[in-house]
Amino acid sequence: NRMALARAARVCREFSAPALAVLWRDIEDLVPLFSLFSSFKAVSPEQERVPRHGPLHELLGNVESQDVWMLCGIPTEAEVERFKLYAAFVRSACLFKTDEIDPSVFTHLSHVNGGKPLLPSARKLTFEQSVAFEAALLTLVSPSLHSLSLLFGVAAYLGNRGQITRRDHMLRTALERVCTMAPSLSYVNVSGWIRPSTLVPIAQLSNLATVQLSLVHRVTDANGELLRALSISDSLVELHIPHELAVEVAHCRGGFPNLRILEVYGGLTNVASLFSQLDSPHLRELSLTASPLNSFELLPPALDHCTRLLSLESLTISTQSMLLRSFAPPTAGEEPIALTGLLAPILQLRRLRKLWFHVNKTFSLSDADLQAMGTAWPKLASFLVSYQVSGTVPTMRGVQALARACQHLTVLHLPCMDPSPPYAAEDPASSRHGLRLMCVERLSPSIGEAAAELATAIDVFFPRLNVPDSRSFKMFFGDMGFLETPWAAVLDAV
Repeated sequence: NRMALARAARVCREFSAPALAVLWRDIEDLVPLFSLFSSFKAVSPEQERVPRHGPLHELLGNVESQDVWMLCGIPTEAEVERFKLYAAFVRSACLFKTDEIDPSVFTHLSHVNGGKPLLPSARKLTFEQSVAFEAALLTLVSPSLHSLSLLFGVAAYLGNRGQITRRDHMLRTALERVCTMAPSLSYVNVSGWIRPSTLVPIAQLSNLATVQLSLVHRVTDANGELLRALSISDSLVELHIPHELAVEVAHCRGGFPNLRILEVYGGLTNVASLFSQLDSPHLRELSLTASPLNSFELLPPALDHCTRLLSLESLTISTQSMLLRSFAPPTAGEEPIALTGLLAPILQLRRLRKLWFHVNKTFSLSDADLQAMGTAWPKLASFLVSYQVSGTVPTMRGVQALARACQHLTVLHLPCMDPSPPYAAEDPASSRHGLRLMCVERLSPSIGEAAAELATAIDVFFPRLNVPDSRSFKMFFGDMGFLETPWAAVLDAV
């Protein structure tokens, strides 16, 4: 409660320091902080006496229609000391309203602060593109910074491409200075419309661990400069990129030697080539996310190259749409694909603990397939598959075989299951199985009078099953849920 903290800070000196430390720890607007200066005021366009011009102002357009915060006088020494006191409390700042502050405010305060960072203790900063973007970036960043997020809108890219090029070059220069000022920077997140080559300076950071670029809209990066720079980074352990960047795979000479987590977002273009260039013996998590999973024919070659990633423990293949139901009718004339046929290359990944597969294509899955997967992945803990069902579906006996082979399995999601008896006999070893969540989207044929018998089999084999959580399990389907499905009736019987 920020109001309660502000009141506590005024009660007594014992309360003041801890209350202020919490109150100012996370801020979303610089106006309250800069308002410590009596000369910091909102100036309407008709009152504005200081001209606002320069490359960034020309690029982002005329914003004189709104009030602008400016310094209308010289700060006193007492105000500067008080500002330093409060600014030192700030650890995280999300600056989405810097467009309301004139760039001259940042440069002038930096001058009166002796050129030192205005937020000397900030560990996490988030900037949104604005007129004051560059000035804010260069005056707020400090050596304590560990996390930096930059958000760029689409508006600028509707204008002159020459202005865009100029902005990106200016930003690249600014980032070079930022990387020098913040050597401890380990997390960089960039989203919006920007040339990837603009971000090359971040690769020089010796502590860079995570780069999140999955929401970057690629304009052009003809020579693959960004991936080439990142691929030789020894500190990089987590990388999220749009699939367009994979086009420049030929330039990845370093092979990302210490990468542990990789996500390729938006499609499968050249993903196979990217995988073929990986030299990452420590890679643990791989995610392919498309919207939708277009060019499905590119998926098998990509999976073929996964056989080199023997350290892989988690694999996610998913469309972005989470509202595709598995019992949607298959495309006319489309023959079902055996799921194990598609996933055959990754059956060699003995360390696999998590498989999430959500693709709007037609597949079949049998008891023998489940048993083969269980044998191939004895450490499997989370198994979630969702697809359009056609042809063979697994039975409860197949689920039991999978459970016996994967004693660490805790989460199981199937698009369809045949509930017909008989079920496998009770096994003392399997009766201690730790499965916690189980969801089946559809029972085919209908369960009928076998619900009680199926519930008994589930109760015996999975005594630790969490029925309420299984009943409300919505991993793939948002708020649609399965509360009224036959599976819910089985869970009720359990």
